Amino acid sequence: MTETLQQELPNISQALFENLIESIAQIESSITVQNSASNMLLMNVEDILVFAQLKAGKFTKQIARFNIQESIKDVISLQQDQATAKRISVSTKFLGPDEDFVILSDEKRIKQIQLNI
Repeated sequence: MTETLQQELPNISQALFENLIESIAQIESSITVQNSASNMLLMNVEDILVFAQLKAGKFTKQIARFNIQESIKDVISLQQDQATAKRISVSTKFLGPDEDFVILSDEKRIKQIQLNI
C-alpha cells in the first residue's frame, strides 16, 4: 500500500496543480470581465451626468491635445472582452507614418463617439 501511495502521489500532486492553474485562469478571466464591465458602467454614469449638464445648460467641453490612436486603442481594450465573448475579432492598423497623431478636442466625447460606433 505504501509503495502504491508513493507511486500515485506525484500523479495526485500534478492533478491538483493543474486544477489550481485552471482555477487561477478562470479567476483572472472573471476579474478582467468585471474590470471591463466596471469601466463601461463608469462611462455610462458619466454619460448620464453629461446629459444632465446639457439639460441644465451647464455643460462645458474639456478641450485638450491627445493622441487619437491611443484613444482608439483604449476603446478597443474596453470592448475586447465583449468582442471575444461574441467570437468577434477586433484589431487596429494605422496607416501612414508611425508618428503620433495628436488632435485638439474633447477626448471623453471622442471616446464616447467611438464606443457608440
